[in-house]
Amino acid sequence: AMAAKPKILVIDDEQDLVRLIRYNLEQEGFQVYCAYDGAEALDIAWSAQPELAVLDLMLPDRPGLQLCLELKQQAKRQTGRPLRVIMLTARSAERDRIAGFEAGADDYVTKPFSPRELVLRARAMLDRHADGELGGGVVKAGPIHIHEDEFRVLVDGQELRLTPIEYRILLTL
Repeated sequence: AMAAKPKILVIDDEQDLVRLIRYNLEQEGFQVYCAYDGAEALDIAWSAQPELAVLDLMLPDRPGLQLCLELKQQAKRQTGRPLRVIMLTARSAERDRIAGFEAGADDYVTKPFSPRELVLRARAMLDRHADGELGGGVVKAGPIHIHEDEFRVLVDGQELRLTPIEYRILLTL
């Protein structure tokens, strides 16, 4: 049987940009859903249950940071698994990137961007987390074991104490 195509939700109010992202993701074998505001994104996420969202920070009906939190909470309640989020935004200041990670973003890409790089980041993120989600929320990379459900990191069996931002950065890498 053929494996299901990974589902990605693209959320941005710039329709030309959404078309460009959709085209590139579909060329790589992803099933792509598009939303142009937060309310539409929540509706589509509820019905489609995507594994990944590409999210603009500046939307017409609500801040992208708020929507990131809402989407992640909704996915966790509905499916029991985390929704990965790549922030895609023109806001490139360090404080904006930090706010994005604090709101739950797994990656942060600034505009202008390379569509190919975005596709590769999406593929890497989904590949990196596929085994971890099937194995009870544990992401493994060599001696590092990240227990996502418990927000714990073990290196060679020893617990590593991290701040929330350090944890997010490690999980992103």
